[in-house]
Amino acid sequence: MTAPVRIRKAWRIQHDDYDATVYGETRSKATYLLYSQTEQHESFAAFLRSISVSRDEGRDVHLPARHPLAATLDSRILSNVVHAFGGTGLKAGYRDHFYTSDQNLMMKAAYYHGLFRMFRVPQSFAGSRDMISYTLTDLGKNVARGEAETYPSG
Repeated sequence: MTAPVRIRKAWRIQHDDYDATVYGETRSKATYLLYSQTEQHESFAAFLRSISVSRDEGRDVHLPARHPLAATLDSRILSNVVHAFGGTGLKAGYRDHFYTSDQNLMMKAAYYHGLFRMFRVPQSFAGSRDMISYTLTDLGKNVARGEAETYPSG
C-alpha cells in the first residue's frame, strides 16, 4: 500500500508581459493569487480577459503525508528539523542543515533520533569552537517534507 500523497497543483498563467507558474487548489484561486501579488492597474475582470490559464502537472509538487515519527517528537525537535529544511512554505526543501552550539540539547536529541548527522565546524567558518553543523538525514528530510504546507499562504 502506498502512503497518501498531497499534491500542490501548478497552474501556468500567461500574459503579454509574463509566463508564470502559480500554485493553487483551483484555477480561480491560482489566478486570483497572481492578480493580488502583482501590481495590476486593471480590474480583476479585465485581468481575466487578458490571461491564459492551464494546468501544468509537470510542475506539481508531490508532498508526503505527515511522517508517523513527527507526532512522537518534542515540538522543539520538530521545529529544528523543519527549520533545517527551510520551513513549511514554498521554500521548504531549499536547504538541509542547521548550525548551533554543541551544547544544544534539542539538536542532540534530534541526532539520536536519527534525524541529523553531526559535523564539527571549523572555527574560521563558524566563528566559534563549539559550533556543530547538523545535516538532515533522509529520515529527517522525510519528516520535514511531511510538515510542509500543501498551499502556503506566503
